[in-house]
Amino acid sequence: MLVFCQARKLVMYQLTYIKIINIMEKENKQYDFTSLNKFFNEMETPKQLVEELTQLAFNYAMLVDEDNVESFKDDISTIYVLRDALMDID
Repeated sequence: MLVFCQARKLVMYQLTYIKIINIMEKENKQYDFTSLNKFFNEMETPKQLVEELTQLAFNYAMLVDEDNVESFKDDISTIYVLRDALMDID
């Protein structure tokens, strides 16, 4: 069951990532990340934010029940996409 859950998470992550890439490719905009850069320089590093997102995911997973599992799947895939993007920043 654990392997199935991990495989499902991977598929959800990949689908979310593909959606984001497709949206970005269609729009091909240049974004101003000045405020994000300021946040990382003055508040916390990307690594610290990754650690907090990871903890947030674990905390959130403990609250999941059969009534909110679909919402959890969507939300956790977003957290993983953000986490992976932040891990690439240095």
